Amino acid sequence: MLCERCGTRANADEQFCGDCGEYLDWDAARADEPAPPEPSEPPAAEEAADPEQPGPVAVQPAPVKPGEAVNRPTSPAPAASRPEETGASCRSCGTGNATHRRYCRRCGTELTAPAEPERTTWWGRLLAWWRARRTHPAGHRRRLTPRRWGRVVVVTLLIAAVVGVIAAFPGRPVVDWAVNSVMDRFSDRAPVVPVEVTASSVVGGFGADDAFDGVSNEYWAPDPASDGVGEWIEARFAEPVRLVDVLVSSGASRVQEDFLGQARPAGLEITFTDVEGETTVAEVSLQDSAEPQKFGFGVSDVVSVRFTITSMYGHEPGRHVAVGEVEFFTRA
Repeated sequence: MLCERCGTRANADEQFCGDCGEYLDWDAARADEPAPPEPSEPPAAEEAADPEQPGPVAVQPAPVKPGEAVNRPTSPAPAASRPEETGASCRSCGTGNATHRRYCRRCGTELTAPAEPERTTWWGRLLAWWRARRTHPAGHRRRLTPRRWGRVVVVTLLIAAVVGVIAAFPGRPVVDWAVNSVMDRFSDRAPVVPVEVTASSVVGGFGADDAFDGVSNEYWAPDPASDGVGEWIEARFAEPVRLVDVLVSSGASRVQEDFLGQARPAGLEITFTDVEGETTVAEVSLQDSAEPQKFGFGVSDVVSVRFTITSMYGHEPGRHVAVGEVEFFTRA
């Protein structure tokens, strides 16, 4: 069969043209072939002129009846020759192909097209580069030459210089914050007792000292003439300290009945003042519970702390706001 597109001759077991990849429609080709001619009746043999005269007698073939097949000796058809399939196998179907073919004889896949490169992620390429960089032949021992030593020294000095600049100038607060945060997290705690306490106002028998005496049934209460919002209590320390945690116990007592008998602070504004007079303000919300509530801050060089009431639980006429206990902790 000849390819209809390029005219290349194809063998009977090839479904696609080896030169252009065109599909070979063998069924259509067989349908277009002319039908073989029907066998005709052979002519009758001539009778001898004189049957009594001796002579050679020719052997005539037997007459053939209409529709009967005629068996005649034929020469064997030459075997279909095709080149050995020594070329590359098809990457789609695995069929072997001859070396001269450009397309697979079974599925038509182009044999000469390069295979698509394997796609890898950027980290896969980086890992491959790193492995190749660190791969050395057997018996190789990497040594630091004077040139390599010089590079190591220069890189080390540059890193040290950068760290020093960051620690000394713009990055110093960040470095200090990171170091202090790590130390605050893993160090033990030690209590800090203020040397002086003051308050915006007090009610008889419930002074500012009662909020720092370590007793849960004594508390500080501001003047009941006010609604309690804006009232404050302040503690001062003998020397600057780093405050890590603050514990606040609200209410008049840890006994539930006494606890609910007075109003309790719901919100506090905490102001930390350091040795240079700069302040750090934090807003905290308290749960309406008699148990101590801990708040972590981590503020350095603190000399005083003020607690200002911003909201309350259970405020009614005749009741005053009760702050049971305040405790301070630093690193041990």
